[in-house]
Amino acid sequence: MSSGTAIPSMPFTWTPQNKTLLCSLATGPKHTELLRIMAPTAAYYALRHKMDCLVMPFRDRLDPSRPPAWDKVILIRHALSLYDTVIWIDADTIICDPARDIQAVLDPRFSMHLVLHPYNGKVTANTGVWICQNHTATFELLENVWNHTACIHHPWWEQAALMDLLGYDLKTWTFHAPTPYTHLVQYLDEEWNCRPEQGGSPVIKHFLSNKKKPHRMLDSYNRFLKEIGEGGAL
Repeated sequence: MSSGTAIPSMPFTWTPQNKTLLCSLATGPKHTELLRIMAPTAAYYALRHKMDCLVMPFRDRLDPSRPPAWDKVILIRHALSLYDTVIWIDADTIICDPARDIQAVLDPRFSMHLVLHPYNGKVTANTGVWICQNHTATFELLENVWNHTACIHHPWWEQAALMDLLGYDLKTWTFHAPTPYTHLVQYLDEEWNCRPEQGGSPVIKHFLSNKKKPHRMLDSYNRFLKEIGEGGAL
């Protein structure tokens, strides 16, 4: 456990080369396969826009007492002790337009940036792309997300905890009322965390709840290769 926090510590650390980290991790064969497809797009994007990149398959969990989705909170919390900005992307995302720099649309006055997703006729915050700034308030909010034990086994895990803390009703998936944390978050356009069915011109496409994830991700990856002028396909 890190000093002064209930969030477990990382089993290793590293020396930053840039002020921003782009990161993801995966455990288990299913998510590791998705991470393998996504990783080259993240590495290229980070290099192009002067970010560090940490995209890792993990054999062991960072905290085996919780579902795997909670490991992202551990990684983000540790990385924020090293970086000004931490950009988390889920293993089932693909960067489609590497020319667009997400750093250019971030407002440093906000502690977090998220994208709202349509869900059953409503919109909800999604942590598949989760940008956190090194602010005191960010650490406090992450701590409260981790300590929201009622959501440990919720189907949306850490995302449900964050939504509750931001003022969403977890039964109706609607915004209920402002909380002390609501003002900390700015919402980005959907192109930064876009479901395939939304169309448009996504920068980051997110293949959540898709039965053909590997196949569709490979299609997007091969289009990414064409975008950057590379011919080899996975």
